[in-house]
Amino acid sequence: MPRADSAELLAQAHRGELTRGNATPGTPERRAVYRDAYLRRLKAAEERGYSRSQARGHPAKGQVGISRITYEFSDVPTTEGIADVTVTSSREARRVGQYLRDVRDLLEERIDEAAFRRKWRRRVRRAGHHELEPDPQLVIVMVFQAGPAPSERYRRVTAKAAS
Repeated sequence: MPRADSAELLAQAHRGELTRGNATPGTPERRAVYRDAYLRRLKAAEERGYSRSQARGHPAKGQVGISRITYEFSDVPTTEGIADVTVTSSREARRVGQYLRDVRDLLEERIDEAAFRRKWRRRVRRAGHHELEPDPQLVIVMVFQAGPAPSERYRRVTAKAAS
C-alpha cells in the first residue's frame, strides 16, 4: 500500500520541485520522480491512441507493440524525388513528421532556406529505405512539380503480432 505522503511527493515531482538532481537515490522522493516520469509517458502514449498495455510495453493478446507498428507517409521529398515512405519505428515516424512540418513551414515562408538547410544538413535523414532531401531549393522545386504541398496525414497500419 502506498504511503500517505506519496501523493504529495508525486505532486511535487510533477511541479518540478523534486528532480533527479535534488532527490537522493533510493528515497521516496526519487521514487516519486521516477513515478511521475512513468505516468507522463503513459499519458503521452494514450494521447497518441495507444492502449495502456501498449504504452507500458506489454501489449495485450491480439495487440501489437508500439515498436512494431508501421507508419506510411505520402508525398515526402527524398533524395530520389517525391516518394511514399514507410517506416517501422516511432522514432523514424517522428523524424518524418518533423521533416514534413519543416517542409510545410518552408513553403509557407515561416522558416527561411538557410534555417531549413542548417536543421537538416547534419541530422539523420534516413526514413525507411529513403533519405530525406536536405536542400531546400530542391525540396521547393520537387513539391511544386508534384502538385499540392505534402500532407502530414499518415495512416497507422497495425502490423501482425509476433508469433
